[in-house]
Amino acid sequence: MAASQAYLDKAQLRQSYRNVWHTDLTNAITADFTCCCLSLWCGPCVSYMLRKRALYNDMSRYVCCAGYMPCSGRCGESNCPEVCLATEVFCCFGNSVASTRFLLQDEFNIQTTQCDNCIIGFMFCLQQFACICSLVACIVGSEELSEASQLISCISNMVYWTVCSCMQTQHKVEMDKRDGKFGPMTVPPMQQMSRIDQPVPPYVGYAPQAQPAYYSVVVQKQNKIGAMAAASSTTATTAILAAVIISLAGAATTVDARFRAMQWTPAHATFYGDETASETMGGACGYGNLYASGYGTDTAALSTTLFKDGYGCGTCYQMRCVGTASCYRGSPAITVTATNLCPPNWAEDPDRGAGGWCNPPRAHFDLSKPAFMRMADWRAGIVPVMYRRVPCARAGGLRFALQGNPYWLLAYVMNVAGAGDVGDMWVKAGGGGGGGGWVRMSHNWGASYQAFAQLGGQALSFKVTSYTTGQTILAAGVTPASWCFGLTYQARVNFS
Repeated sequence: MAASQAYLDKAQLRQSYRNVWHTDLTNAITADFTCCCLSLWCGPCVSYMLRKRALYNDMSRYVCCAGYMPCSGRCGESNCPEVCLATEVFCCFGNSVASTRFLLQDEFNIQTTQCDNCIIGFMFCLQQFACICSLVACIVGSEELSEASQLISCISNMVYWTVCSCMQTQHKVEMDKRDGKFGPMTVPPMQQMSRIDQPVPPYVGYAPQAQPAYYSVVVQKQNKIGAMAAASSTTATTAILAAVIISLAGAATTVDARFRAMQWTPAHATFYGDETASETMGGACGYGNLYASGYGTDTAALSTTLFKDGYGCGTCYQMRCVGTASCYRGSPAITVTATNLCPPNWAEDPDRGAGGWCNPPRAHFDLSKPAFMRMADWRAGIVPVMYRRVPCARAGGLRFALQGNPYWLLAYVMNVAGAGDVGDMWVKAGGGGGGGGWVRMSHNWGASYQAFAQLGGQALSFKVTSYTTGQTILAAGVTPASWCFGLTYQARVNFS
């Protein structure tokens, strides 16, 4: 009973994942026609190849039905994983396809769309209906019913194999995306790093960021506005015109504040935890359950230099493994979100290859193991990478998880798009987002901000400023007047 409930809870959790399949079932045939035909002709063979690929060809990780069935781990898989996998795909073909699907969903935080759920549900219902018709035909003994049940069974089998072939094609396309097979990535050419047999990575510092162009634009706009306002001070009409120009300049400044990808820089990456990424939950940023907060397993703990006392929380980085045989073929690029701190270890000297990789002033990424395994062999332990900071793509508005007591409000800011970070924040109780009454919040730790004020019983609005771009957005009416501690509320706005 407990196992069944855990299975249902996991299935429900998958519907809260934030990513979607690269192609849905209705477009799987056009996405990879060859794979779809091969899956229809010999589904078990394709299922075998896809499972091995989902395990990064590391059969030491194989568990029967990927650990999702009661028989998992009880079939002697560790002794002969290839034979067990072959037995699984031929004797339990449907389970093998579903298990590979669950494996990819949990690794890449993928939910199945409602359309795909309807198609899969229709397949199961049709199978059940065909089974019932066959039983009725056997009991009644009618030749007409027998012929009808055979026809329904034939249709059911056709639908079953068609849907399974489309599902396997969907899995193959998703892993093509993972392995960077949709064309070359827009990254710099391979750079010579340390020798493969060199135990100590070369020194890597945090490259200074160039001054964003929008700061100079702001100064230029303000100078123009000041001149126009001085020239128009004689008449009310020209004053109104100046106000209009100021508004337009403000709009231009907001557009210029859009965060853009930065330059590629060398660093190193390690991983912590296991394939379940359970040890990455929580973390110094305070995001809690990373599945529930929408970050999944594509996360990283940053060294002190990048973490910036918590102002680096929520930032996004693209990286690829370079310069070592442990990198996967094609050096696939991955994108991760900063959710934790990799603390320094002053007892270890990284220059002697004894650890301490996160010691300042190094730029270092301690990835979740699922994220690390998408670009390199996990047995390497540490690999050189090229990385760059990129805009964060988020669905929906900012989220505010509220904690505290009647005299103290603590807000965790999540799902931040654009630069991904927060540098300043204000809260206002009641009266909408306009006018005064704003209370400036102080940075507590990680991605949390606090205000020592009595704000209960009133709707809350927030103003949030990006740490990197300086862009400020207004999230009015985020909570109702009946808001409660311990709940998360979503705004209708986000950064660009």
